[in-house]
Amino acid sequence: MQQSLKNEEVAYWIGLLQADGCLKKYSYRKNMKNYERHSLELDVKDKILVENVQKICKKFLKRSPKIFYRPRGTWVCHIDVKRLQHLFEILDIDFSDPPISPKWCIESQIVFWGIFSRCNRQGWRY
Repeated sequence: MQQSLKNEEVAYWIGLLQADGCLKKYSYRKNMKNYERHSLELDVKDKILVENVQKICKKFLKRSPKIFYRPRGTWVCHIDVKRLQHLFEILDIDFSDPPISPKWCIESQIVFWGIFSRCNRQGWRY
């Protein structure tokens, strides 16, 4: 499964989330117990971007993240990630700041990373 995830669409997903997304940790209390929730959110003005992230999640991760509109004029794609942390390690995804492209993206024939997923070493592909 991991090998099939190393492709242009997933690289685009990683780049978008690394550049414009954020990791969040929520603490909450339910039924007298404390819980933590980890999520990855993309919060942008372009609804098409969050829909693309949702489609890639459905296709490759078999998950359907929620999309909602915030009154300040942005669209949000919310992905629960606690069970995806192992996958992030396998795919060498680092959400540090500044974002670092996974090695498999850098070493591939086509540069697979966010907006650069449309670019090869000679220039833009059309």
